[in-house]
Amino acid sequence: MEANDMCKGFHICRALQVAISVIRTKAILFFASFLTLVVGVGAQPMEEVSLDSSCLNYLNKVLIVKTSYGYGWSYPENDNRTISNLDMEPIPNFKFRLLEFTSFEGNKRRGGIGVIEDENCRFNGYLIEFSTRYTGVFDFDLNFPECNISIYKDRNTKDNFPQKSVGGWGSIRSDQK
Repeated sequence: MEANDMCKGFHICRALQVAISVIRTKAILFFASFLTLVVGVGAQPMEEVSLDSSCLNYLNKVLIVKTSYGYGWSYPENDNRTISNLDMEPIPNFKFRLLEFTSFEGNKRRGGIGVIEDENCRFNGYLIEFSTRYTGVFDFDLNFPECNISIYKDRNTKDNFPQKSVGGWGSIRSDQK
């Protein structure tokens, strides 16, 4: 076997290891979220998972997403190709206008939907959907929620669901913080 063939084999093997690691991590996170949110294993009571009423003051106001690497960001352009950790870097922090809240489990505010309003963001004008990752009661001023984030070109409807999205992790905060 020549050196080039060994090198190609190594890169393919490494790419498969990374892909399996990403899939395994997402499966673990999904299962942990399922246990925490549906079954309640290891979680506080469901009443303790929400955005508090002070967040209502931010409807139609601009908030900031401070992005985090988390387990890497996913981008539709990376589908069906070998990627490295560099391909999973988060997008830079950005601003968005909060349009509505989403509720789950006993009508608790767990997230929201907004539109990105940031000329420096390559997804300016796209929709953002976010939901809290952890148990607790959060606000946008001091106790910032860590959130799962999805960015879509258009709102999901029964005709275009599920559409491809950019996905990642970050905290939501007022533009004063």
